[in-house]
Amino acid sequence: ELIQKDEKINAESAEKIKRIHRVAKGSTQAMRDIVWLTNPSSDSLKDLISKMREVANDILGKFVLNFDYPKEFTDIKILPETKRNIFFIYKEALNNIVKHAEAKIVWIKFDIESNKIFLSIKDDGKGFSSAASFSGNGLKNISSRAKEINADLKFESNPGNGTSLELIANITQTRD
Repeated sequence: ELIQKDEKINAESAEKIKRIHRVAKGSTQAMRDIVWLTNPSSDSLKDLISKMREVANDILGKFVLNFDYPKEFTDIKILPETKRNIFFIYKEALNNIVKHAEAKIVWIKFDIESNKIFLSIKDDGKGFSSAASFSGNGLKNISSRAKEINADLKFESNPGNGTSLELIANITQTRD
């Protein structure tokens, strides 16, 4: 803000400073995520859902966000690998919405049943053809992470009809 008000700084320098600020902010958030992911005291389902709600509010600030989750459930410890992979699948899906979907509304729904977590992420964006090939790694990383925890993953998207991702992950494997 101060830079924008300083008339001595030209537009090119101001843009470079803004870029540095964005990178620094992203690096700080990445470090926070790493600390949270490696903290054994946050290896609970309750902590995971809380962190995911925080991330959704941060990443999807310009969207209408509908975040639905069970208000009461038995909190259980989950394996760090399960927590990490679900978290990164989730973050990648949200980042894809921001970068590509041109959506206005995002629906996120969690449910817990029979030691399984159900995650659904839907948007009202432009969608894409499932037959299209992509140069990025986002969808490949999501699929790879789901396989790593033996989760069921389903994508649905059609041009003009938004995109949905559904993940069902077993959370019965716990540690003491």
